[in-house]
Amino acid sequence: MKVGPSPVMRTALADKANRYRQLRTLNVAAFLFLAAEAAYMLLASDSLSLPVTASYLTDDPVLVTRPTMPESVFSVRIGPAVACFLLLAAIDHAVVAAPAPFTR
Repeated sequence: MKVGPSPVMRTALADKANRYRQLRTLNVAAFLFLAAEAAYMLLASDSLSLPVTASYLTDDPVLVTRPTMPESVFSVRIGPAVACFLLLAAIDHAVVAAPAPFTR
Protein backbone atom coordinates (compact mmCIF):
# COMPACT_ATOMS: atom_id res chain seq x y z
CA MET A 1 0.00 0.00 0.00
CA LYS A 2 1.42 3.33 -1.08
CA VAL A 3 1.10 6.13 1.43
CA GLY A 4 1.00 9.77 0.29
CA PRO A 5 2.94 12.61 1.90
CA SER A 6 2.04 13.63 5.39
CA PRO A 7 0.02 16.79 6.05
CA VAL A 8 3.16 18.56 7.26
CA MET A 9 4.99 17.62 4.06
CA ARG A 10 2.05 18.78 1.91
CA THR A 11 2.06 22.14 3.74
CA ALA A 12 5.83 22.51 3.23
CA LEU A 13 5.49 21.72 -0.48
CA ALA A 14 2.63 24.19 -0.84
CA ASP A 15 4.68 26.88 0.94
CA LYS A 16 7.63 26.18 -1.36
CA ALA A 17 5.44 26.43 -4.47
CA ASN A 18 3.94 29.68 -3.18
CA ARG A 19 7.43 31.15 -2.60
CA TYR A 20 8.53 30.17 -6.12
CA ARG A 21 5.41 31.79 -7.55
CA GLN A 22 6.13 35.01 -5.62
CA LEU A 23 9.77 35.01 -6.73
CA ARG A 24 8.76 34.48 -10.35
CA THR A 25 6.32 37.39 -10.07
CA LEU A 26 9.07 39.61 -8.68
CA ASN A 27 11.42 38.53 -11.47
CA VAL A 28 8.80 39.40 -14.09
CA ALA A 29 8.37 42.82 -12.45
CA ALA A 30 12.15 43.34 -12.42
CA PHE A 31 12.31 42.31 -16.10
CA LEU A 32 9.63 44.83 -17.07
CA PHE A 33 11.22 47.61 -15.04
CA LEU A 34 14.73 47.00 -16.41
CA ALA A 35 13.50 46.67 -20.01
CA ALA A 36 11.59 49.96 -19.69
CA GLU A 37 14.63 51.61 -18.12
CA ALA A 38 16.85 50.37 -20.98
CA ALA A 39 14.42 51.75 -23.56
CA TYR A 40 14.30 55.09 -21.75
CA MET A 41 18.10 55.18 -21.52
CA LEU A 42 18.36 54.70 -25.29
CA LEU A 43 15.82 57.42 -25.97
CA ALA A 44 17.22 59.91 -23.45
CA SER A 45 20.91 59.40 -24.19
CA ASP A 46 22.94 62.05 -25.90
CA SER A 47 26.28 61.93 -27.68
CA LEU A 48 28.37 61.73 -24.50
CA SER A 49 31.20 59.29 -25.09
CA LEU A 50 34.42 58.37 -23.36
CA PRO A 51 37.62 57.48 -25.20
CA VAL A 52 39.32 54.11 -24.81
CA THR A 53 43.05 54.70 -24.88
CA ALA A 54 46.12 52.52 -25.29
CA SER A 55 49.82 53.15 -24.90
CA TYR A 56 52.24 51.52 -27.31
CA LEU A 57 55.97 51.16 -26.74
CA THR A 58 57.92 52.64 -29.60
CA ASP A 59 61.43 52.30 -28.18
CA ASP A 60 63.38 49.66 -26.33
CA PRO A 61 61.45 49.03 -23.06
CA VAL A 62 64.68 48.97 -21.05
CA LEU A 63 65.78 52.39 -22.26
CA VAL A 64 62.44 54.17 -21.80
CA THR A 65 62.87 57.10 -19.43
CA ARG A 66 59.50 58.80 -19.77
CA PRO A 67 55.98 57.45 -20.23
CA THR A 68 54.55 57.04 -23.70
CA MET A 69 51.58 59.18 -24.59
CA PRO A 70 48.28 57.29 -24.79
CA GLU A 71 46.45 57.19 -28.10
CA SER A 72 42.69 57.13 -28.44
CA VAL A 73 41.69 53.80 -29.99
CA PHE A 74 37.92 54.34 -30.10
CA SER A 75 35.12 55.99 -28.13
CA VAL A 76 32.27 54.35 -26.26
CA ARG A 77 28.91 56.12 -26.09
CA ILE A 78 27.77 55.99 -22.48
CA GLY A 79 23.98 55.92 -23.02
CA PRO A 80 23.84 52.86 -25.29
CA ALA A 81 26.45 51.06 -23.15
CA VAL A 82 24.33 51.51 -20.01
CA ALA A 83 21.21 50.49 -21.96
CA CYS A 84 22.95 47.27 -23.06
CA PHE A 85 23.86 46.49 -19.45
CA LEU A 86 20.26 47.06 -18.34
CA LEU A 87 18.97 44.92 -21.19
CA LEU A 88 21.29 42.07 -20.19
CA ALA A 89 19.99 42.29 -16.62
CA ALA A 90 16.40 42.28 -17.92
CA ILE A 91 17.09 39.17 -20.02
CA ASP A 92 18.56 37.46 -16.97
CA HIS A 93 15.40 38.15 -14.96
CA ALA A 94 13.24 36.93 -17.84
CA VAL A 95 15.17 33.65 -18.01
CA VAL A 96 14.85 33.15 -14.27
CA ALA A 97 11.14 33.91 -14.40
CA ALA A 98 10.52 31.51 -17.29
CA PRO A 99 8.74 28.29 -16.32
CA ALA A 100 11.18 26.03 -18.19
CA PRO A 101 14.00 26.07 -15.58
CA PHE A 102 11.55 24.98 -12.88
CA THR A 103 9.96 22.05 -14.67
CA ARG A 104 11.30 18.55 -14.07
